[in-house]
Amino acid sequence: MMSFEPFMGQILLFTEGVTVYFNNISWIAVWTCYHVFTFCLSFCNVTLTFIYRYFILIHNYVLGRTQFILLTVFVIFWNLMFVLFLGLSLVNEKSPNYNIILQRAKEVYKEEIEHGSSQLVILDIFGTFGVLFNAFLTLTIVLASIIIIYCFAKIRITLNSQQNIMSKRSKELQRQLNKAMLIHASVPMIICFLPISILELMGYFNINIKAFCTLFFFAFEWVPFFNGIISLTLIGSCRNYTKKIFGLEVKVEKITQATVID
Repeated sequence: MMSFEPFMGQILLFTEGVTVYFNNISWIAVWTCYHVFTFCLSFCNVTLTFIYRYFILIHNYVLGRTQFILLTVFVIFWNLMFVLFLGLSLVNEKSPNYNIILQRAKEVYKEEIEHGSSQLVILDIFGTFGVLFNAFLTLTIVLASIIIIYCFAKIRITLNSQQNIMSKRSKELQRQLNKAMLIHASVPMIICFLPISILELMGYFNINIKAFCTLFFFAFEWVPFFNGIISLTLIGSCRNYTKKIFGLEVKVEKITQATVID
C-alpha cells in the first residue's frame, strides 16, 4: 500500500507494504496513476450502464457492438488524459524543490521516511499539471453526474407512464434496478471522490492529520464491497438467492400477467 499525506501544499506518498519492493520512482508513479485510473473508470462504467439502459427503455434501441466499443474506448481515453496529468504532476526527485520538501518532511515524518519507507514521492497537486488533473477530474464528475441524473429521471418518467401495461413483477424489478443503479453511482462519489477532495483541501490549507489522511484516501477500496452489498440487498432475485444459500426463508411473490390497455 501507499500512504498519502498533505504537506506544504503538496501530497506526499510513502511506500509501504508490497510497494517497498518497487524502489524505482517511475514504478511508484505508474502504480499511483493506475490506482486512481481504475477507480475513476469504475465510476464512468456506471455512467455507461445508465446510457445503455436509457437507449433500451426510452428509444427501444440497443447499442451495437461497434458503438459500445467506441464509447468504451472514448471513456478509457478520457480517463487516461487526466491520469497523464497526474503523472506529470510528480515532482522530479532531482529537482531542488524535491530536496527542500524532503528535508522539511524528514522533520515531521522522520519515522516513516528513515525506517518505514524506501521512497518518498511528491505530487505537486496545485501546480500546472496538478490543476489540469483536478480540472479533468472535476469535469468528469460533473458530466457523469449530469448524464446519470438525466437518464435516471427519463427512465423513471417513462416507467411511470407505462404503469398500466406492465406486470407487477416487471414494475417492481425496474424500480429495484433504478434504485440500485443510482446508489451504485452515489457510492463512488461519497467514498472515492469525496476523500480525494478532502485530501487535496488539506494539502491546500496545509492541514496535517498524519495517518488519518491515508484512511480518507483508501476509503474507496471499499467500493467493490459496497456495490456487491447493494446488489444483494436491493434486487429481489439476488436477495432471494442469497437467502437460499444461507437456508433462510424466501418470500414467494405471485406472478401476475401484464394487462395491456389499448
